[in-house]
Amino acid sequence: MLNLNYFINLNTIQKLFIIILTDCIIATSSNWLAIMIIYEKLFYFELIHLYSYLISLTFLIFFYFNNIYRSIFRFINLTDLRKIIYSSALYSVSFFFILYFLNIQNFAIGISIIQPILFCFFVLISRISLVAIFRISKNKINVLVYGAGKTGFQLSNTIINSNKFNLIGFIDDDKTKQNRKINNKKIYNLKSTEIKKLFGNVELIIIAINKISEFRRKEILEDLDMFNANIKSVPNIDNFVDGNVANINETINIELEDIIGKKINDYDPQINEILADQVVLVTGAGGSIGSELCLQILKKKPKILINLDNSELNLYNLEKKLSKLSNSTFKNTSIIYSLTSILDKSILINIFKKYSPKYIFHAAAYKHVNIVENNILQAIRNNITGTYNLLDLTNQYPVKNFTLVSTDKAVNPTSVMGKTKRVSELLVQAFAEKNQSKMTMSIVRFGNVLDSSGSVIPLFRDLIKSRSPITITHPEVTRYFMLIPEAVNLILSTVAMSKGGEVFVLNMGEPIKILDLAKQMIKLSNLKLEDKDNVGDIKIKFIGLRKGEKLSEQLIIGNNYKLSNNKNIYVAHEEYIPYKIIMNLIDTLIACSKEGNETHAMEMVEEILDNKIKKT
Repeated sequence: MLNLNYFINLNTIQKLFIIILTDCIIATSSNWLAIMIIYEKLFYFELIHLYSYLISLTFLIFFYFNNIYRSIFRFINLTDLRKIIYSSALYSVSFFFILYFLNIQNFAIGISIIQPILFCFFVLISRISLVAIFRISKNKINVLVYGAGKTGFQLSNTIINSNKFNLIGFIDDDKTKQNRKINNKKIYNLKSTEIKKLFGNVELIIIAINKISEFRRKEILEDLDMFNANIKSVPNIDNFVDGNVANINETINIELEDIIGKKINDYDPQINEILADQVVLVTGAGGSIGSELCLQILKKKPKILINLDNSELNLYNLEKKLSKLSNSTFKNTSIIYSLTSILDKSILINIFKKYSPKYIFHAAAYKHVNIVENNILQAIRNNITGTYNLLDLTNQYPVKNFTLVSTDKAVNPTSVMGKTKRVSELLVQAFAEKNQSKMTMSIVRFGNVLDSSGSVIPLFRDLIKSRSPITITHPEVTRYFMLIPEAVNLILSTVAMSKGGEVFVLNMGEPIKILDLAKQMIKLSNLKLEDKDNVGDIKIKFIGLRKGEKLSEQLIIGNNYKLSNNKNIYVAHEEYIPYKIIMNLIDTLIACSKEGNETHAMEMVEEILDNKIKKT
């Protein structure tokens, strides 16, 4: 077979030379065939007849003036073939008269009819064959198009004319379309047994459905999981010029967001009015949740936004992120970047005195379970003492609303991280009871967010990139996942709902197996999971549960919860420790942590969590 890669890599002059040489060979060969037909001899030599071989090359004049050689040969279409026929017809007339004036009358009539016909036929065959060879190249990627509508048809035209992709068929749920054809390619029913014949042959599936819902997209992705193929999607067709899919490379990769399938766009418009022209403080502002909080709050046009973080790098990155917003977004907002630890109460007091924040979103916390297990005192100080410092200042300054960003690891906690966050929740609940008439305090609890600094997603992505084995603690480990913008959207919505003391639990959907997540990430990277015979690109290793880690997480303590006005937010009213009682325990805990007594400090954490005196 013709080495297509070699031909494609030739420059234009080299390609043109090969095509012209091929046409010349066809012309002279057609002349020989015509002579053989007329004289019924395999070889017939007379000087005057040998001239006909030279005259047969006059086709070049007609091909040149009709721009036959200006076409891109692998993209030749019906118009180009018509031009070849037209040029060949003119050439045949010229061929006849030249032979006639050379006094080869009998010879001229026969050869001028037979040779041009043969020549035109073989040139057309050569052009069609060239296109066909490109289309059936073994180097092409076999593609299935999901969707046999207008978008799928437009995409199929692009694929057919591609030298990289080979269209093998369509998939559509519409029974009226199934078993019919588009561009001579069959439309399959995904549930049919016939589709199984394509397993292993399909390398790429492109979803070509315009304005598809996220729920439907997730269903389709689950159905297509049986193919061991890369999956992409055509963006909204309205984004293309004149509504046409012009380039297969304009398809987009299916991301983890599509696999998880949650796209929450609901928000309470009341939050715009609540935060407008207010002073807002965000702690942990440079973190995953904190930075998105700052971004979304800024769009509500507060008077002052105080971004507080103890990491200079985090604040630097946050400043770069916010600076990309249009000037109109924050032209009336003063943005403060405060390099401050929530453990430094004297600086916190200065901030409260100078700016008097009315809305506080407390997202600062040490949250990496494995690191916290080996840094117990630091976790107690940051997660508990830091929270207490902020809550204590709300007693002294006119704060309207305090929101604690919490985690599902605080529910029946087994890790130091989860336990310290649970104590911070109990603190907020106690302060909420004490200050109910003065301000509203609440907790927002949710699971993992995609691509946060503590998520497995960035870790898996790095391992896949380096082709290193992916390590998972247990094949049955499950976690809840949500997109960062969605989680922050809902956090802000709880401000308008809060009356004080509630635990708002975000609807995270169904928990996802970390093993399944890893497999999906490998597939989305167009790689293969290594099998038992060590064939594949990426291996998955199970290393066992680590200290403090659970197989699965919960979001709610007890059964006293209900759905709020927002279908994505539950409101739970959980038991807590009254203010006076918990404060006695907290004072002792803080003293132990200052003394560096890790054992005693952790005992106090356990005592707070085990306290049986509840509000009556």
